Amino acid sequence: MLNKIKQSKSVILLSVVIIMTTVSCGGYEMLEIKKDCKRVADSLFRSHRDSLNKYTDSICDAKHAEYLQSALDSLRPSRLEEIKKLIKK
Repeated sequence: MLNKIKQSKSVILLSVVIIMTTVSCGGYEMLEIKKDCKRVADSLFRSHRDSLNKYTDSICDAKHAEYLQSALDSLRPSRLEEIKKLIKK
């Protein structure tokens, strides 16, 4: 009985080792693919940086007043609470 338990543990351990070694294979290939993708993305970004800057600046200019008002509206309630606390003191 004890011998069967040892054999089953050995079989489980061996199967885990085999699974882990087969799963870990090919990891370096994925790293190389990721590095290549990053290089391509970086080069595309660098080549289109000027147009991206113009585009984001135009969006910022168009939405600036709206964003500013939204930020001020979000600050107003907290500032009013601070003023009320100061008045109560």
